[in-house]
Amino acid sequence: MAGIVLIIVGIFVLLPIALFFAGRWLVFRIIGRGRAARREMRKITLAGFALYACLTLVLIVFCAAYQLQPDGPLGSFLHQPMGLLAAFLLTVVGFGVAETLLRKLGAPTMRDKDRRDV
Repeated sequence: MAGIVLIIVGIFVLLPIALFFAGRWLVFRIIGRGRAARREMRKITLAGFALYACLTLVLIVFCAAYQLQPDGPLGSFLHQPMGLLAAFLLTVVGFGVAETLLRKLGAPTMRDKDRRDV
C-alpha cells in the first residue's frame, strides 16, 4: 500500500515539479540570462489584476449558469449546440478589446520589471 502511495505522489507531485524546473532550465539555456531574458519579464499592474479578476468572474458565471440554471436565459444559450464556444470566444475577444483600450487610455495591464521588483 505504501508503495502505491509513493508512486502516486511521484507521478502527481514530483513529476510536474521536475518538468517545471527542467523546462525553466531549458528556456534559460535557449534565451540566456542576459538582456533578452530581462526584456521578456513583465509585472502585472493593478488594472491587470482587475481585468483578470473580471474575466475569472465571467467564467465562473458561465459555469454556474450552465450547471445551475440550464433553463435560464444564459444557461439556455450556453446549452445550444455552439453556445458555449460562442460565449467563450466572445469573452476572449471582449477582454482583449478591453485590455487594448486600457493600454491606450494609459492604464496598461502589464509593465516592464524594474530593478527593485523581485
